[in-house]
Amino acid sequence: MGRVRGREFPDVTFGADIEGSGWVDHAWMEAGLPTCHWNGAPGGLATRRQLRELGLCPGGHDPVAALRRRPGGYLHAWLYRMDLAREKRSATPAVRRAPGRGSSRPRTARAPAP
Repeated sequence: MGRVRGREFPDVTFGADIEGSGWVDHAWMEAGLPTCHWNGAPGGLATRRQLRELGLCPGGHDPVAALRRRPGGYLHAWLYRMDLAREKRSATPAVRRAPGRGSSRPRTARAPAP
């Protein structure tokens, strides 16, 4: 029986081995994926938003854990390994120029078809 913030959850056993972080006492297994409390993510893992702020992306890797408020509760975010993250792709010079070219071209109105 697991306990989170004073509430008991009979179907939850706490403690899970999270890939890249090792054994985490406050995590539990849910649907085959280690799950952590929403403010208790172990070090070395980050959400997509946190990776994006660092200029990184998951790099095609699957999430290794999830964040929830309570067992069985609403899924808040997936957690990805930071050591496997890659730098975000940047736009090529041609792609950066494209929006300006499209809007600067004069538009011509076509006559409606009879």
